[in-house]
Amino acid sequence: MQIGLDLGGTKCLGVALEFDPGRPLEVLAEHRATTPVGTEAILDMMAAVASHLAVTTGATQITLGVGVPGLITLDGVMRASPNLPGMYEVNIAEEISARLHELMPEILVDRVYVNNDANCAALAEWAYGAGRGSQDLLLVTLGTGIGGGLVLSGAPYRGRHGFAGEFGHMVIDPEGVPCPCGQRGCWERYGSGSGLAYLAQQAGLVLDGPRGALAPKELRAEDVVAAARAGSQLAVDVLKDFSRWIALGLVNLANIVDPEVIVIAGGLAVEEDLFMPEVRRLFAELLYEGTHRDHPVITVAQSDHRAGAIGAAVGATL
Repeated sequence: MQIGLDLGGTKCLGVALEFDPGRPLEVLAEHRATTPVGTEAILDMMAAVASHLAVTTGATQITLGVGVPGLITLDGVMRASPNLPGMYEVNIAEEISARLHELMPEILVDRVYVNNDANCAALAEWAYGAGRGSQDLLLVTLGTGIGGGLVLSGAPYRGRHGFAGEFGHMVIDPEGVPCPCGQRGCWERYGSGSGLAYLAQQAGLVLDGPRGALAPKELRAEDVVAAARAGSQLAVDVLKDFSRWIALGLVNLANIVDPEVIVIAGGLAVEEDLFMPEVRRLFAELLYEGTHRDHPVITVAQSDHRAGAIGAAVGATL
C-alpha cells in the first residue's frame, strides 16, 4: 500500500493507492486536514493523516510519500519553504517516521519518501496523466510563481542535492524586474500569474469588473483573463506578450534537457486556449535548430487536484 501526502500552506491532502504502472489509477481512500501553525503541529497533522488512511484501508504495511513546498534534500530534510514560515532544517522523513511508529506500531512503515511538491506533480503526470508512457517529462507549473519537476529515463530527477526543478528562478532578463529571491529578471516575474498581472500593469490595462474599477497596479491574472474573454484587445495583446515569455523559458529548458513531453500545470493551465497556441508557435520558432530536430510534445496537465499526493505515493515506490 502506498500513501501520498501533499502539504500546502492551507491544507494537507492524503491519498492511498496500490501503484501498478500497467493499470489505471484507483485511489482507494483520501483524507484532508487544515494545515496548522507551527512545525510540531504540522508534523503531527501529517502523521495523523497518514495514519488515518492506513487504518481506513486496513493496511498492514505501507510506504509513505510526502510532497512539500520548498528545498528538500534527498534524505528528506526541508531546508526552507516559502509557504511554511519557520520550517527550516526540518528532517521530515525522520520526524514523521517516529510519529507513525507511535500512532500505529502494528503497521510496518517500509519507507518515508519526501520530495518537492512540484516534483511529485511531475511524477503523477508521468504515471497517470499527460506524460503516461513517456520516458522523459518536464513539468512546469504556472501559478503565482513558476515551479517544476523532471522525470528522466523513467525516474525522477532531483539533482545532486535534491533541489532540481526551480525553473522559476532561471534569469531571462538580467536587467529585469526584481524578484523576491533577490535576483532580477527571473522567469516567474514574467511567465507566472503574478507575471501576467505585471505585464498588464505595464501595458496600462484598466478594467471595470466585479471588484469595481481596477487600476493597473490592482490587477490580478484572473482579471486579465476575464478581460481577454470579454473582448479587450489590450488584454489579448498582453496575453500574447505573456506567451512569448513562457515560450522563451520553455525553449531554454528544452535546449538543456531535450524532453519527450513538456506538461504545463498550475492555475493558468485551465486557460490554455488563450495562450498555449501562441506558446507552441513561438516555441517552434525559437528552439535551437528547430527544423532539424524532433520537438517535444507541449501539452497541459491531466491530473486533478490530487496530483501532488498521487505523485508522492508513486515516488515512494521508485
